[in-house]
Amino acid sequence: MPQRLSVRPLSALFLALVALSATPVRAEDHFLTIGGGNAPSHNQVSLEKNVLYFQQVLGGFGIDPKLHDIYFSDGSDPTRVVQYRPHEAVPRVNALLAQIFDNSDAPELAYRKVEIPGVRGPSNRQSLSQWFDSVGSKLGEGDRLVIYFTGHGGGG
Repeated sequence: MPQRLSVRPLSALFLALVALSATPVRAEDHFLTIGGGNAPSHNQVSLEKNVLYFQQVLGGFGIDPKLHDIYFSDGSDPTRVVQYRPHEAVPRVNALLAQIFDNSDAPELAYRKVEIPGVRGPSNRQSLSQWFDSVGSKLGEGDRLVIYFTGHGGGG
């Protein structure tokens, strides 16, 4: 005699499938990168390279760049704000003037603009408050937020 299936297990299975389809199967991951400082002297090229490396790692894991918000230094402003040491020798006149004005580090340093693709804005309180008010407030239950900071502490 053929075995008959009970209606109860099938209806429970159907209800479970409906419940699963009504709730998100997978939460989203969001990445917020904050880097640099409040002055060009706090925006070393090493901090910029940290952000570029983190961007590369996320890309290697297949993370959608739209889920990675980057705030660095003064954002996409074309001002020269990233500090680095150029490979070429410092002109002698610059070194002499630095000694006269008691500023021995200045002639060895140069500045250039930020070279991080996808920067959303400057890393300041206003930008970050706006991010948490707009994007952060829309994070759903189960979503994860990873905050990556690369910079220096200090007042100002």
